Amino acid sequence: MNFYLTKDDLLKLGVSEEQVEVFDDFFCKAKKGEVEFSYLNKDGDERSTSGTLSISCLKEHPSIILDKFEVNYLEDLLTPTELVEGSYYPFTGSSSETTILYFDTEFAGLRSLDIKSLIQEGGN
Repeated sequence: MNFYLTKDDLLKLGVSEEQVEVFDDFFCKAKKGEVEFSYLNKDGDERSTSGTLSISCLKEHPSIILDKFEVNYLEDLLTPTELVEGSYYPFTGSSSETTILYFDTEFAGLRSLDIKSLIQEGGN
């Protein structure tokens, strides 16, 4: 089951307007395909990676091999059955309510990311 949040929900959770804009840019690009992005680790170091929220991108990705079970699992996770207009998914619903799941195409695995740690990309 997916956990969805709207922009207003994110603002109520303490995400700044700027952070919501950075996340919105990431989310819109990642829904369509692979996106390169950077974030701050918990220790404060910057990390760059690439990832996606698009199952079709994963199915067509030249260096990612998924079996039928993995494809079905990721389709359930990354493809909403019901989506409220203007909402973001798939939030984990974990202790950090601003944590989203994405597929890391660099390491070929599902990862979590606190959207507050995303870094604005220059010139994109």
